[in-house]
Amino acid sequence: FSTTFSSESLISVFSVNDTSSFSLNEKKSSNTIVLEDHTNAQDVILNFITYEKPVILSDGKLSIGEASASFEGADLLAIETLPITDARLKTAWDHDLYRIRLKGNDAGFRLTIQ
Repeated sequence: FSTTFSSESLISVFSVNDTSSFSLNEKKSSNTIVLEDHTNAQDVILNFITYEKPVILSDGKLSIGEASASFEGADLLAIETLPITDARLKTAWDHDLYRIRLKGNDAGFRLTIQ
């Protein structure tokens, strides 16, 4: 596991084993986050929970509130609504949450959020 911090970016690299790795790169100067995942595993499903409802802009591109997200190396399976049913959580969350489900279609996956 290695992590590098600087005023312009945050980079984390995590190696699960010889066939899988994960990295996160935050570029503060451009308000961009890049998430990359490389694996030889089969049938990988990636789940992302959001507070704002995702809107499909085009193939591989979503709008999430004021942010835009693009992904490569995966197919969009679903955007699901996750109702907040716990009364205690309802005091902190104004509305439902949303789950973006992506299925990896390649050994490499890249998600860019701006």
